Amino acid sequence: MDNRLYLIDGMYIAFRAYYAMSQGNFMSKSNVPTGAILGFCHMITTLLERLNPTNIAVCFDCRAKTFRSDIYVDYKANRVDFPEDLGVQLPYIKDFLDLIGVNRVELSGYEADDIIGTYSSIASGVGMEVYCWSNDKDFYQLLDNNVSILRNSRDRGGSEFDVIRFSDVKGIFGVHSDEVVDYLSLIGDASDNVPGVRGIGEKTAVPLIERYKTIENIYANIDNIDNLRIKKLLQDGKDNAFLSKRLVTIDRNVPLEKDYTSLKRRAVDYIGLEELLSSLGLRQLRERWLRNKHTDNTNTNTESELTLW
Repeated sequence: MDNRLYLIDGMYIAFRAYYAMSQGNFMSKSNVPTGAILGFCHMITTLLERLNPTNIAVCFDCRAKTFRSDIYVDYKANRVDFPEDLGVQLPYIKDFLDLIGVNRVELSGYEADDIIGTYSSIASGVGMEVYCWSNDKDFYQLLDNNVSILRNSRDRGGSEFDVIRFSDVKGIFGVHSDEVVDYLSLIGDASDNVPGVRGIGEKTAVPLIERYKTIENIYANIDNIDNLRIKKLLQDGKDNAFLSKRLVTIDRNVPLEKDYTSLKRRAVDYIGLEELLSSLGLRQLRERWLRNKHTDNTNTNTESELTLW
């Protein structure tokens, strides 16, 4: 059995595809928008062709509220409404994954981050190599000697991958992976409307975390902070600091219905796949998969090193 597990943030890939293809006005003959479908399917297909993973899952958020919304009503409240035409395309994207034998996982009340966090922690605990595909900085808290991040490379136009490993986190954030949660608790996260401590930025947060490690320890030693301005900011923002920590901490104990050992890639349903892609008018993608049909080596990955290009 291949010792690698690939966990993909499905909504990240879907949004990336949606905006990348938004100017193309892609539409099927039955007036179904297809830009996000096309982009998503090509990105997943490229991953499969290059890495030929044995164990893989694409994880999605659910529309239902999560525990984060329950404790902070303004969580992600700054985001624009979910694009209606992307919502129309999601069922086709999920059908595509089912037909190509890639597991998809979603669970009401939890974000994809939590599902990925739970799978990655369990799999890492038994010595598997785990690769999480997302650009979300929250994922850096998951990194250890077995867990890495796949990130679309900015230096190569976004079509290639960089591998971010445990040893790289300090150089990116200025703190170690097990300190990322506390670091984000101080600076906040504008993309998710996580408040953090007002007035505390990266340059202030890093030395605080380097010295005290956690926000609990920072506040336990608040009287030892000599800088009166920083001390006042921390005192005024204490409630937000602890709230933010709850919001940015990925839940690694999600009650998953599928065990990580059941995430093995299945055989491709080529008949169903051809019907789906033909109905959407995705001719080039259909031809790409027909070519793959003649060289299908699903679940035969024997590479000793991870090769992304």
